[in-house]
Amino acid sequence: MSASLFRQSWAGLLAAGRLGAHADTVVPLGGSGAVTGQVTAIDAAGQVRVGDTTWPLQQVWRIERGPVPAVPTNAPAVVHLVDDSRLGAGAVTLDNDTCRVRWAAGTELAVPLTAVRALRFAAPAPADFAAALQAPAGQKDRLHLLVEGKPQMLDGALERMDAETLTFVWNDAPQKIARAKVLGVVLAALAAAPDRTGWAAVRLADGSVLWSPAPVLANGVLSLKLAGQIACTVPWEQVRQLEIRSARLRFLSDLDPVQVVEEALVAFAGPWRRDASVLGGPLRIGDQTFERGLGTHARCRLTFAVPAGFTHLAATIGIDRATEGRGDCVFQVLGDDGRELFSRRMNGTDAPLPVRVPVAGMKQVTLAVEPGEDFDLGDHGDWGAARFEKESGGK
Repeated sequence: MSASLFRQSWAGLLAAGRLGAHADTVVPLGGSGAVTGQVTAIDAAGQVRVGDTTWPLQQVWRIERGPVPAVPTNAPAVVHLVDDSRLGAGAVTLDNDTCRVRWAAGTELAVPLTAVRALRFAAPAPADFAAALQAPAGQKDRLHLLVEGKPQMLDGALERMDAETLTFVWNDAPQKIARAKVLGVVLAALAAAPDRTGWAAVRLADGSVLWSPAPVLANGVLSLKLAGQIACTVPWEQVRQLEIRSARLRFLSDLDPVQVVEEALVAFAGPWRRDASVLGGPLRIGDQTFERGLGTHARCRLTFAVPAGFTHLAATIGIDRATEGRGDCVFQVLGDDGRELFSRRMNGTDAPLPVRVPVAGMKQVTLAVEPGEDFDLGDHGDWGAARFEKESGGK
């Protein structure tokens, strides 16, 4: 899709009213006591206005924007920033250490190259590109391209890029490469990733994810600072979700387990996954979809260290919808000594079940999914939004 058509896809939806006003849901930390109403403002002091009431933003887990539809824009490029922001872009150019990004959700951005983690021009991302993006940043830029129809990687330095060509220094010599052959570039580490505690993750209808400290909403426009420094604005009607990374909440998918045990009986679907089902799709239980969480297959035991001061483990559990009603397994939470803190048997037709388990004083907890009847056929156990929580008085 061209850059102009990319932008027109949004304009058509706005004109048709598909991204218009609707009721929002404000979910506080802890997950209970959600309030439904129209979010009209977030001020510079961090107060969220919902109808006639206000909430401190740092007491909010997330704001769900109702039925804002996903919009498949087929963006020609995706720009990854060092703060984990991800922008679907209609056009990207690079010169004089500045990456210029034209994107559908806002005006053109001038992004310092130090804030860019990667550029992707192929969808879906090639496996080696995705692996390089997840790996620690190296000392050289890594170019992923097609040579005679086969993917190759070159280590060097990205120098400049326009709409037609990319200049890449390889073996101490600049090489001009047609943009059509470039799958993506993963950049060397030029700046450390910022601490995003207290920041907001803003998810847009086109799949873009924007991280920012201190978001401000006024007159239907959300003002953000990407990578903590790059000012940008987004129409509120294009936002699907705003989630706060509170110091009182820690997602398990951001942590590394201290021990993993996976022992399939018959139908092992693959290793456990972060923020995805065990098959690699979205985490879906019944009619709920989760951006964060853990996807597993019975038998699986994931043991995590409990962060200091955290008092509860919370999640929404169930068998992934991709099994089409199959599956029968037991979800368990175990303490330090293997003592059972929680247990529930569920099958593929059960509704998603929110759970909140006290873990104060525990050094470790284990999330276990054990097979039920029919061996482990369809036992795709999801821990939606699995997280450690800290009471408001915790330090």
